[in-house]
Amino acid sequence: MALSRQSTASAAARRAIFLVPLALALALRAHQALATPDVLDWDETYYLSTAVTAAAGHGLYPYVLGYGPMPIAGGLGYVAYVYALAVRLLGPSIYSLRLMSLLASVLALAGVWRLVKIWYGSGAAWIATAIAASTSLFLLSNTVRMDGWTLACVAWALVVFAWAMERWDRRAGHVLAGLAFGACLQVHPDVTATALACGFVSLIFWIGDAWRARRFVPPVQPLLFLAGWSLGLLAFVASNVLPDPETFYRTTKPEVRKIYSGEEARKLALKHRHDGPWDEE
Repeated sequence: MALSRQSTASAAARRAIFLVPLALALALRAHQALATPDVLDWDETYYLSTAVTAAAGHGLYPYVLGYGPMPIAGGLGYVAYVYALAVRLLGPSIYSLRLMSLLASVLALAGVWRLVKIWYGSGAAWIATAIAASTSLFLLSNTVRMDGWTLACVAWALVVFAWAMERWDRRAGHVLAGLAFGACLQVHPDVTATALACGFVSLIFWIGDAWRARRFVPPVQPLLFLAGWSLGLLAFVASNVLPDPETFYRTTKPEVRKIYSGEEARKLALKHRHDGPWDEE
């Protein structure tokens, strides 16, 4: 009984070593996000305008940049509608969007913990989660950029991929892993880099199978992963690109910093609240 209590206390102490700094990091992120009235990053202007425009039912695009009506701007995925939902539920405030971003960052850390636990156990998972909370990407989680959502999506897609690799002979898992990364395109197109890396890992595992068998082995698992990801890509093209290809390419990488100065962006984002032409007299 005494040994059991001592073991439990030791486990709790080990968790506290990582949980306390992690909680402090989240608290600092939340304080800065919810106590700063000015923009923390220029992209907050972009996303707040997009959220207000979408919440009004005029499309998922930043009216503040002077664009005409469109279904969705290039570089955005439909997951950005969570910000429009925040505007509808909590009002057109920068704080409501930052709150959603903070929630996404918590989901991201949970995904990192789960991923590392699969491979290395709970001790390493707590260490990895604490490290993830100190990265430059996580430091942007208190802004309304899509970084928190991207990190969360990639982390949980990697969880699915790790699950598939642990069950190498189960074909469905590889399709699901590819689908997970394909779905992440609706968060941010840059997740393609991680999908390619996972595809390369799957390819290496297949080469290992062929090497051990001393004969040609069909690359079933890599092809299934590719097929799943391709389905997500086709869905992205059908929903984001084909409705208006010219607008998609024109708005994918707008040179917004050349259009407005930082001071102008602050005024547009916070003083005028991105009201669109439907609110002008």
